Amino acid sequence: MKFFLLLIFTCHVAFAAEVGLEFDRKSCSDSEGVFLYADSNYKDSSAYIDENFGEKCKIRLVYLDGNITQDTFKKVKLAFELLSSRALYTSEYKNLAYNRLILNSSGGLIMEAIKIGNFIADKNVEVIVSAPSKCYSACVFIYAAAKTRYAVGEIGVHRPFAKDISVDNLSYYEYLDKYKSLTPKFKQYFSKFGVSENLVDLMNSISSEEIKILTYDEREVYGLNKNIAAQEYERARTIQLCGQEYYDLSVKKRALTSKCVEEYYPDTKAMTECEFKAWSITPDYNDRYDRCMDKKYERIK
Repeated sequence: MKFFLLLIFTCHVAFAAEVGLEFDRKSCSDSEGVFLYADSNYKDSSAYIDENFGEKCKIRLVYLDGNITQDTFKKVKLAFELLSSRALYTSEYKNLAYNRLILNSSGGLIMEAIKIGNFIADKNVEVIVSAPSKCYSACVFIYAAAKTRYAVGEIGVHRPFAKDISVDNLSYYEYLDKYKSLTPKFKQYFSKFGVSENLVDLMNSISSEEIKILTYDEREVYGLNKNIAAQEYERARTIQLCGQEYYDLSVKKRALTSKCVEEYYPDTKAMTECEFKAWSITPDYNDRYDRCMDKKYERIK
């Protein structure tokens, strides 16, 4: 059984990806600044947390730092299994617990990244690339799959290197043939998460020895800022469960909030009051909000 404790995350440099956990300081004794690598099994990891930080210790987030290798998906699954059993809820609803993955990766094996991407999509994981972190190459396949995604750090793409496609030795012809068969699969993968298939064409045009850092506007064009597929799903689900009238009211309330924020930016104090102002202007929405939330999510008893 292997456990490693990391005291300062930003100073850690890894080649093969380390997948770790950030603890909640309030519920976990002696855990300030400590990260636990998910590198064992669930039973041993859970027992280690109980012994060192207490049985009531909660987990705030999972992070992935380094290159994506053959065992990274296994580590990610273990980390989220631990997070799920020690969920830190953000409200009175079970579905709204902290469920977050922090990415800092230069890439790695694409097929492993796709496994992770499909996993986090199924688990409704929120993905964040914070500054000065980065998400390059295969990492973008993970980032794109998130239902909710934020990136202040860099998002970069290039043509997959031969070893990223397969661990087997390939001839040039075999590489071209393999890549040709995978390109439509990559496009289909991105498309289901609301990302433009043109992103794959861009990747193909950039040498694997280079990296194209996408600007915010470029990410918007390729559908990498907001997950359109997830937004359409939530819209349809809200209308189905809560009604079209409620949804229209929620759109009005969001518009009022956004207008207020734009008006007062960058006055952060005034901006924080925008949400309350929008609530006061839309009392009909306020009355229906709790009822809709009860239909969409399960309350913690």
